[in-house]
Amino acid sequence: MLPKTVRDLRYRAFYGLLLRRGYPLETLCAPGSICPWTICTAGLNSQSIIYSAGVGSDISFEHELVKKFRCRIILIDPSPTGVKTMSLPENKIPEFTHYPVALAGRNGALNFALLDPKGDSWFAQQESPAKHEVPCTDLHSLMKQNGHDHIDGHYSSRC
Repeated sequence: MLPKTVRDLRYRAFYGLLLRRGYPLETLCAPGSICPWTICTAGLNSQSIIYSAGVGSDISFEHELVKKFRCRIILIDPSPTGVKTMSLPENKIPEFTHYPVALAGRNGALNFALLDPKGDSWFAQQESPAKHEVPCTDLHSLMKQNGHDHIDGHYSSRC
């Protein structure tokens, strides 16, 4: 992991270049959210297709995308936390499609293990004592399954 000062410098340089070139950047999330995202929103609209991997327990970013752009979002997360989040009534909206699979570089199965004792965060692990096997797919296969030949946004590595 990069030291915080190097990581912060990298982000300032990246966002500085985008802002200097006039790209519109917006930070989207619900008030009090644990997971704000700053993105370039140029070109997003009701025809946009976004793939978001790692639902976790907070999808306020995705709700804000739908509220602002009316876009379609494919949410990907096989973890018990993600499945529970997507089963909530407020997340049963027509713009969301949830796939309880892991996004990987291949199709098949992965072992998931708890990352934290609260049970909110999961990660793929070759050998796990508390094995939780989940199906996995690559992005190309998932796009083909949905009849998509492009995406307008791809977000992963949740907070």
